[in-house]
Amino acid sequence: MAINPFSTVTNALQGVVIGSTASVTQFVNQLLGQVQGGVLYALLGDVQFGLPAYFTGSETRFGAEYAEHKLIDGKPRLQSTGDKLDEITWNVVFHAGFCDPEAELQKLRKLIASHTAAPLHFANGDYKGTFVATDCTVTTRQTMRDGTLVWLEGTVSLKEYVEPPVLVEQTASQTPVAAQTRSGNGITTPPNTVTASATARPSTASATRN
Repeated sequence: MAINPFSTVTNALQGVVIGSTASVTQFVNQLLGQVQGGVLYALLGDVQFGLPAYFTGSETRFGAEYAEHKLIDGKPRLQSTGDKLDEITWNVVFHAGFCDPEAELQKLRKLIASHTAAPLHFANGDYKGTFVATDCTVTTRQTMRDGTLVWLEGTVSLKEYVEPPVLVEQTASQTPVAAQTRSGNGITTPPNTVTASATARPSTASATRN
């Protein structure tokens, strides 16, 4: 039989009278121990997104970029300039029935503050590329009387990160040879150097070139 964590917490709240901060902490800890453990959903680098965080939806955006060239007469022309960065938005719920909402919120803060791009893998083995967490929006739906978080809803936005190409320095295939070197004996040219003189112009040639 499936457990609905929202109804579990709601029924428990209706039957409990909270009188102190200590009883609040004890009550939340009891809730966390009543419902099944989490299941891994996705992995961003070494940061786990599990299903204590209840996913209510996921949105993916991808597309192409076009430059628009205006014309004096007629409609403008489009020119492809490449692809847009993929964007993924997760809609999540953190509820005291299956996680610690405050702890999960701090994980999201730390993830965004790290400014770190990392590979995104889903639990089924799919690799989506390299992404960075850009922003998070959180709405508080329910708290205890003392402000302890019970129910949060939010969105987590990820944006694709493209690694810049690595330029490899090429090694010279042979030692460079100077055309001429100066020494105490004057100017020395390398062996097998061919010296060519420019062809003289005829005396009857025009002073200007046509």
